[in-house]
Amino acid sequence: MATTALDLPQTDIIDMPAARTNTSLVTVVWQRKSLVILGIVIGLVLGALYYAQSTPIYQSGAKLLVVKRSAQAPSSSAAGSSVQTLMMEDYMSTQSVILQSQIIADRAANGAAVKAKLEGEGLRAFPGVKKPEELVGEIMGGLTVTRDNKDVNGPMGNNVLVLNFRCTDQGDCKLVLDSLIDAYQKFIDETYKDISESLFNSINKAKTPGSAN
Repeated sequence: MATTALDLPQTDIIDMPAARTNTSLVTVVWQRKSLVILGIVIGLVLGALYYAQSTPIYQSGAKLLVVKRSAQAPSSSAAGSSVQTLMMEDYMSTQSVILQSQIIADRAANGAAVKAKLEGEGLRAFPGVKKPEELVGEIMGGLTVTRDNKDVNGPMGNNVLVLNFRCTDQGDCKLVLDSLIDAYQKFIDETYKDISESLFNSINKAKTPGSAN
């Protein structure tokens, strides 16, 4: 059987440039711009609904200048100044602890204005609280006391304490914070009055001459 060879024409292979499969992000976004805009609108609507339904948190703040009551004369020496600075730092820390203590919170809860509102319309920030003793924990939980270090050079702060109280009602924030400050001031006045009276009595006893036999 004879085999016939076919003389096929030669085909030239031409290299064609590969199609670009990686499309830039900008192009994708532009091609899907309607979906992107729809997503943004949905996000804004959901955010607005969440904001409308969420409970707002208000904050009232105040600054207290703390002055240490001492009968000691100021020292001019460097060593004396350093000691006084350290004593003042310790004193400021003590006042911060006192402000956040249960005794001050209890006095604030029993303040005239707070107590009157509790017995009347109640505090809108704490609808479940009906008695002053039930408010003590809420006051301690909403209060923060920090040292004001603004415009102070060096690691030591100034003699100012920053008080902030947060709750869900703007009026109640101010009411409670005012009661806290008033309770703290009265506590300090009573404490130093007791100390002064005790010191005065001790001095008088020391000055009183003993009876002659």
